[in-house]
Amino acid sequence: MAKKDNKKGLLLLLGIVVIGGIYVFAKKDSDNNSDELSIPYGGSDPNTGLPRGIANKNPLNLSLSSINWQGKVPNAANTDRGTPRLEQFNDLWYGIRANLLNINSYIKKKPGMPFHEFISMWGTGKPDQYGKNQAVTNYANYVVKQMQAYGYPTMNVNNKIQPFYKYTLSELRPSLWALFRGMAEFENGKQYAPMISQMKPEYEKAFNAISQQLLTA
Repeated sequence: MAKKDNKKGLLLLLGIVVIGGIYVFAKKDSDNNSDELSIPYGGSDPNTGLPRGIANKNPLNLSLSSINWQGKVPNAANTDRGTPRLEQFNDLWYGIRANLLNINSYIKKKPGMPFHEFISMWGTGKPDQYGKNQAVTNYANYVVKQMQAYGYPTMNVNNKIQPFYKYTLSELRPSLWALFRGMAEFENGKQYAPMISQMKPEYEKAFNAISQQLLTA
């Protein structure tokens, strides 16, 4: 992709992130000062030993709610017992679908916010925690670093998030994948990056299923 497209896609991607304050990422300790990302923020599933986000087929750790996400395990049958409890999905692509829709909804609520504010809202429900809350700071910095490595060298924490409908599918598809991938790595632990990279087919299936929704103003 040309640099111009990468920049535009990056801005687009930045606008792709979760319904802040409602479905916060499950933090083990929001005041953790460590940059170590080997321990998943959602904790581990006691049955499989995998990060809860991966075990629940919910890579971005959406919290359990009354929303009737397509493909979700009904709340009454949900076996997640962490704190907070997380959504579970029957198939991975359904979980990614919910993750992407949640991101899109949040971007529409406040287009133009800087990326670090999005991560702050995602993690704490507050817009001003970057530089104050170490977990939020680590999260934003990590995703930026990974996005730079994934083909968006001009990405930084101050990039403005634009609504998805301002972009074409060819711009949105790769940039949203880079964003999702970086966030999922942070949520589940960096040692699971290879496993997360293998989620690309499920990401493509989810993206294709909701692409028109993502491009609707």
